[in-house]
Amino acid sequence: GINIMSGGSAAIIAVFRSGGFYSYQLTLVIVNALSRAIFGRGLSLAANFGLVRALGVLTGPVGIVLTALWTAIDIAGPAYRVTIPCVILLSCFRKELKLKKYRDTKLD
Repeated sequence: GINIMSGGSAAIIAVFRSGGFYSYQLTLVIVNALSRAIFGRGLSLAANFGLVRALGVLTGPVGIVLTALWTAIDIAGPAYRVTIPCVILLSCFRKELKLKKYRDTKLD
């Protein structure tokens, strides 16, 4: 099936790039709240630092490359091997029909 995660990761990267420090701050607040709810305590300072470093790497060029690879794998999947040629064929048919209508009106 179609994997929406590649588009979702691109959106996350865009949000982090536009949000600056507040994006990291919001992520830490959410992750620590989840940690408190699950484990009864928040993450340590080292874990928070590691999380911020990982997010920095994943939202930079490495994240863009990973998103591009993920998208390429999705496009090469079985659903797209049928969908993309079908869409191209339908667009050609529509263009041909439009051209035929245009020629018919010019001849009248």
